[in-house]
Amino acid sequence: MQNLPFTNQIRDLSSNTLLSVLLANTSNLANSSVQYVTAANSSNLNVSTTGANVIIDLKVGPGAGATGPTGNTGNTGATGATGTSGTTGATGATGATGVTGATGAAANANNVTVYANGSLILANSNLNFNNTYSINVSATANGTNQTNVAFSVNPPIIQSAIPFIVPPSGYMAANGVVVIGQNPANSATLTLSGNTGNVTATFSANTLLGTTNDVSRIITVFDGTGYHNLPIVTFSNTTVATVNVSNNNGVLLNTGPFATANIWLTAGLSGNITTGYSFQLPIAMSLAGVVINPYAGYSYFLANTISSNNTAGWYWSVWTSNTTGIVYNNSYSNANPTYISSPTAFNTTTANAYSGPLNLTITGPASGLSGNTLGNNGRIENQLLCTSTGVTNKTVRPSFGGTVYGQLQMSSSSYYTQGGSISLTNRGVANVQFYSYGNGTTGGDFNNGSLGAGGPKTPNVDTSNNQSVAITFVTSSSSVYESVILEAYSVKIFPHS
Repeated sequence: MQNLPFTNQIRDLSSNTLLSVLLANTSNLANSSVQYVTAANSSNLNVSTTGANVIIDLKVGPGAGATGPTGNTGNTGATGATGTSGTTGATGATGATGVTGATGAAANANNVTVYANGSLILANSNLNFNNTYSINVSATANGTNQTNVAFSVNPPIIQSAIPFIVPPSGYMAANGVVVIGQNPANSATLTLSGNTGNVTATFSANTLLGTTNDVSRIITVFDGTGYHNLPIVTFSNTTVATVNVSNNNGVLLNTGPFATANIWLTAGLSGNITTGYSFQLPIAMSLAGVVINPYAGYSYFLANTISSNNTAGWYWSVWTSNTTGIVYNNSYSNANPTYISSPTAFNTTTANAYSGPLNLTITGPASGLSGNTLGNNGRIENQLLCTSTGVTNKTVRPSFGGTVYGQLQMSSSSYYTQGGSISLTNRGVANVQFYSYGNGTTGGDFNNGSLGAGGPKTPNVDTSNNQSVAITFVTSSSSVYESVILEAYSVKIFPHS
């Protein structure tokens, strides 16, 4: 929703009213004005929204007090004295004057319904809008005692904390279950010493590193019914480690031996790549396989990895741990993302290992922006927060009209969180913008990283034409075992002529 000038002229002859206008499912109001006959007071404007509705409250007043109650009836005059025979009696005394009614209490502003083509004159009144959205106000003289006032509401065009997740390589089960990790090398099987608490895990062949880098690696096993996450808490050697069985995904039904095909193992979180194994997801800031359940969002999968004919794209997924989740047949395409409370299961999915995206640019949350919305001095502002696992470069970038302006680059740590804000502004004309970012490669804000030298930039996107606003991902160019998540994001527009 962009420019919202009013459709009607609004007039209040008494200046004792509150105007509440509900614009149901309407995003563009054009060719209108608010007129003040004697606008001695400055005017304030607030807007509230519910879904596609915009509620505009015009507070006028304070209003005059309510009419006081009617005064009491005066007392009856005294009866005149009786006259003597043939003489008229004296006139009775005049009754006392009734008590004046009390002054009415000051009235609150009243709600007034305004119909199409209705009007109200606002005399010496204030307009107040109650909401956090910013409003641009422009005023143009119209005659001697009145002014035309136009208002532009600036809500975010993309804003949510529904995550966009790029998972690493893993396994897709036939029922839509996703497992992050790989089967152990050397066709090893696994036996546990128990099914609850800290237990000994023994592989039948060399599988582990036998070093502290094994600690925080997660073993996932399928017991015939469910998938269970067993984080390594103590290392011993290349075949033995202590794992924790928390039964957070149901009770582990048996202790093995588990076949190689029913075991998956991740890399650790030490910053060292465990060759051939995926890093676990960084969901809910968890390092031990425990998440706030559910962790739901849109996960990216390549074509034919979920089923034999799925297209590449973002699919609704619900993750119950750092290594296990379920993917559904609900996809994201454009505009602000929607939370899917009742997702649709795939009829069948491919039971096979799948690969994460390599050196791929992926468009995430995106929306269109109509031409001439920004105006010659308008601004677009981005605020992003990301998490990732892995040690090679992965970036998240805002773009406008295909032009990237800044990025969050994550690479130097196996578990990384980064966020920041950046804006792009028209420079007095519709087709020249300005933005700038620093020369750091990583850190807590937007940086140049792989974009080249930082500093001032002046792209030439023609904002008089329709353009796209998007947040894009660039995955690792050397590893399919790393993840990146856009956790929260806001893209706002600030039009200005």
